[in-house]
Amino acid sequence: MLDALLGISLDFITPRYIVSDPYLSFNIDSASLFQDTAGGRLNFSDPILNDFAKQLCSSTPESATLRIGGSSADNLAFVSTAKGDDDGVAQYNQQILIDFDYWNSIITFADRSGCKIVWDLCALSFRNATDGSWNSTNAGILFNHMVSNNQSIYGWQLGNEPGHWKTRHPTSGPDGEQVGRDLISLHDLVAEKFSFTSTRIFGPDICGPASMTNASPCSTLQFFTDIISVAQPILSGVTVHHYGLLSAHKSPNNCHLSDFINPDIIFKHEAKYGIWRDQKNTVMGTKAETGAELILGETASAGSGGCVDLSNSFAAGFWWIHTLGEVASLQYDQIYRQNLVGWSGIGDASYYTLAGDPGWSGAYTQAGNAIPLHPAELIANPDFYTSLFWKRLMSPVVLNVFLDSGSAALLGISVHVHCAAQAMTGELPMGAVALSYANTRQSTVYLNGIRTTQSCEVVSLVPRIEYLLTCSSDDLMSRLVYLNGASDPLSSKSPMVGRRVTTETVLALPPLSYGFIVLPNSQAQACMINTPEAT
Repeated sequence: MLDALLGISLDFITPRYIVSDPYLSFNIDSASLFQDTAGGRLNFSDPILNDFAKQLCSSTPESATLRIGGSSADNLAFVSTAKGDDDGVAQYNQQILIDFDYWNSIITFADRSGCKIVWDLCALSFRNATDGSWNSTNAGILFNHMVSNNQSIYGWQLGNEPGHWKTRHPTSGPDGEQVGRDLISLHDLVAEKFSFTSTRIFGPDICGPASMTNASPCSTLQFFTDIISVAQPILSGVTVHHYGLLSAHKSPNNCHLSDFINPDIIFKHEAKYGIWRDQKNTVMGTKAETGAELILGETASAGSGGCVDLSNSFAAGFWWIHTLGEVASLQYDQIYRQNLVGWSGIGDASYYTLAGDPGWSGAYTQAGNAIPLHPAELIANPDFYTSLFWKRLMSPVVLNVFLDSGSAALLGISVHVHCAAQAMTGELPMGAVALSYANTRQSTVYLNGIRTTQSCEVVSLVPRIEYLLTCSSDDLMSRLVYLNGASDPLSSKSPMVGRRVTTETVLALPPLSYGFIVLPNSQAQACMINTPEAT
């Protein structure tokens, strides 16, 4: 394939949007808490897990959120002791039981790592027979323990993907308005129990839009509208789910290496993002009007645990870095990556984790002895480094960017631009910008110029700081990442320092690479103040 020349134009005057800070957060699936997993449930005391979480949650001035939830949240109950004999949960046949000792280890993990916990409570199993409303009795067991121990967390959710509930339980599954009322009930109970802290409720965690049939069980747009119309007064954020490629469990699927580097697939425009955003804004108003954020609450390269040996490989990073930029440009306030470590369902190991082998748990026995079912060391996967670079380099201020020669899918390259985060912290001059890119071409792309849309003024590409990420010997399925052509791959202890370029005026983006470019002296007016106004 021939090398390509790329020109881009940037709007340096008016930001496209300003996302929340933090923008990027993370999930641990409730399935990782299953006590009967071979080798044990996720060990929140594992020191390497704590270190990884601290890097992701505390790498920016505002701590990131760690959501613990997912479909298995609706198969979870709280019990006062490990046996759970006296808590009235046996009748519900919940598979995941969380006792107070294990819950306390989660609170300690949050304190050590700096992660703000959002917890997804069970909504499907605990319902009142009389009117089908949510039964908060089991949640009360946890709340009473937390109050007596002066514990609190950042926020709460109630159930996962409620369109599935109604589809698969047509007689007992709550309709949209009932889900909205349940969220209000949760809000009121949290406000009563935790009067000493803010009450944050996030929901409804829907996927779709779909038809709510067995073949397509996610929420319809009307179901989503019914929920948020009722719950809007108490929602701190509206949460939706989307996985980039087709579910790994479906046939046919996109679990082929060629799909992971196909720009027609990974750079395609997702209409659903705009549908959810526009409907949320119509019903509830924008974040600027109401304060309620729009959050992509679950996302990864492919659903149902991801694609074997692909979703945790270098190849998955093309989709991931593009999605980080695209979702921000579409005016979503936050994005939660599924998931940090572990499992995606009970018995369903996760291949889209940011760290560790699928099903990694830092396993332990009742006596606390390690079980060598998994490597003792928790190894970062490629998307971990992309996520860390994003948090360190890309500020919340999103700029308009235009490719001079066509669309990302047509060119095989994706580019997004933000104000540089290091300028916001004083490490770089105000006005600096940062670019993220993904080059799926098997040839070098030369960026031969950046112009402003207002005056066509040329923005110098020197000096610049490069963070170019490549794989080993074109092995796209490798889990190793190399920064700026280094001989050794990145590790969780690597300094992750960029390469400063002062003389080469043409920027070469290597074939089959992705990464970041920082332009310290770009003097973008939109980036000259910390909180510019977006249109």
